[in-house]
Amino acid sequence: MTSDALLAAIADAERGPSPTDLKNAPVLNRWWLMADGILLRAAGDLNGHPTIFDPFVTTSPVLGFDAGAGWMRTRSRWYKLGIPDDRHDAAIDDAAQRLLAAMRARARKAYDGIHSGERHAASG
Repeated sequence: MTSDALLAAIADAERGPSPTDLKNAPVLNRWWLMADGILLRAAGDLNGHPTIFDPFVTTSPVLGFDAGAGWMRTRSRWYKLGIPDDRHDAAIDDAAQRLLAAMRARARKAYDGIHSGERHAASG
């Protein structure tokens, strides 16, 4: 994934989905969030993915979600969230949101640092 594509996915996660974004999105049921180093991923039962046909998946890194509104944006796509698994603890959703906001800010800062170096090299 290019830096530009990652920034676009981050902007999607912060904006939230349109009805069109979710129209054909795969559905993640019996889902929960899990730590993967400094990233969050979701795991659960998958239905309707265009290229993955396994019934159980671990997603690419989560960039944003709203459990109440029933959506999740990962690095690669939108998901509709169905019923959470017993392992999902709604009490940690606020902490997960803070972690995701910090992760998105770090990604933007890294992108800005890379591109400011490119701009400096081009002007020098």
